[in-house]
Amino acid sequence: MIIYTIHIENDEDSFKIGLPNMQYFTSDQPNDAVEWLYPNKKFDPTIALNSVILASTNDSVDKWNETIQNMNPNVGRTYEAKDSFDEVDDEANILKNILTDNVLNSYNKNGVPSHFVNFKVDDVCIVLRALPSLELATNTRVQVVELLQHSVKVKTLNEPKSRYICIPRITFQFRLQYGESYQLTRVQIPLRLAYAMTFNKSQSQTLDRVLIDCTGEPFAHGHAYVAFSRVRNCKNVRVYVNEDQLHESGNHPREMMPFITNIVYEEVIK
Repeated sequence: MIIYTIHIENDEDSFKIGLPNMQYFTSDQPNDAVEWLYPNKKFDPTIALNSVILASTNDSVDKWNETIQNMNPNVGRTYEAKDSFDEVDDEANILKNILTDNVLNSYNKNGVPSHFVNFKVDDVCIVLRALPSLELATNTRVQVVELLQHSVKVKTLNEPKSRYICIPRITFQFRLQYGESYQLTRVQIPLRLAYAMTFNKSQSQTLDRVLIDCTGEPFAHGHAYVAFSRVRNCKNVRVYVNEDQLHESGNHPREMMPFITNIVYEEVIK
């Protein structure tokens, strides 16, 4: 599939990789890209179980997740977290008075749910934290079946036999970028929508269809392999690129093909 590789000048680890014959959508065709996964843009949870959008950043993942969830006709429910500061050397409450609740609620970190999370019945999600008491591992795929006041009832999807489980809020703790003494505690439902996910989260999964968002270049070492190897048939892969990532094909000058930037560290593969 990949036959064009161009070394990027002044960067020995980066290459431009051309994808001839690869079908693609450009960033001004988001509706067409979604319709490829969901015909007629009709929400179907059975499609969501085996068709995923892969992206390089959590911001892109959140946007795609919101797009697909908006197609879900069921009524949603929003769960608000409880956030607080811990282990802060702030005896005079100077920091506490500066950082309002709105500021605290805006902080996020990979693997930690947002202050506000919204789910609908039939949403497909992943579990963000292992829950030993419920025998749930991190990244377990589940489907929402009921939205309760203090928990979300789900059905497990990638287990030999499906189970119905109520997932409550749990405690997450993470450091802020200001220094090791600033720790935020968040109590929230440990679920995240799984219509889209990062390349790393998709490892070990085999899927029916994959849309790969390549607009957040470059691919880190190994990411290209992970993203493009999630399906058994290359006809079930589409890439999503910016217009400036399209270049003329060497064999067919009038045809355009997508190029992505990939970082490869030779010392890792020797």
